[in-house]
Amino acid sequence: MTRIERFVKMEAASQRACDLVKKTAQQTIASKDRFSLAISGGSTPRLFFRLLSQTKGIDWEKTYVFLVDERLVPVKSPYSNLGQAKELLLDQVQIPQAHICAPLPELPADESAREYEGQIRSVFSPNFPDLDVVHLGIGLDGHTASLFPGSRQLEDNTNLVTEITAKDISPPIRVSMTLPLINSARLAFFLIQGEGKAALMEEINSGQSDLPAARVSPQEELYWLLAL
Repeated sequence: MTRIERFVKMEAASQRACDLVKKTAQQTIASKDRFSLAISGGSTPRLFFRLLSQTKGIDWEKTYVFLVDERLVPVKSPYSNLGQAKELLLDQVQIPQAHICAPLPELPADESAREYEGQIRSVFSPNFPDLDVVHLGIGLDGHTASLFPGSRQLEDNTNLVTEITAKDISPPIRVSMTLPLINSARLAFFLIQGEGKAALMEEINSGQSDLPAARVSPQEELYWLLAL
């Protein structure tokens, strides 16, 4: 089921995202005694991370956090998704360090991808990983995670994680979840802002698009949270 929700301000859209995470976390921990959340980077989710760090009622000690994708740069780099997540969210809540799973930037991209996939599989072993919530963004070219239009990684149905060299985007060397892992999620949401992203959302939800973001299909619910 796909739901489109529009908001006047980014704060309202970000708060809605927090509410979705909180509700799903509480339901999932009640039934499975743990909760898994995959988060994306970029400038759009900064307010979401701040608000989520202040959200009461999430048992962070039973929560596992994963990065949807990462640029292979030092954590202190302004381009590091993990660095941003730690500053605004992870260092502000009581989550065990062992519950934070991310690619290792000091490894070559292919080795980092395999090592990160190992981290993910170890959390869910012996079952196939099934994330509870995945937070996504979208680029103006229609990419999501670090899955870009025309890339071979879009057709990767074997690996959970892949290495990517992005064209004309800096930093180019990245590690990203693949569609099979993203689509294993119970719930996914796009948190987006602006008229350009709104037009992309409409194109994707028309059913006529083959952009990477159009291939996101979680098991139960997909939300588009749009701030104009």
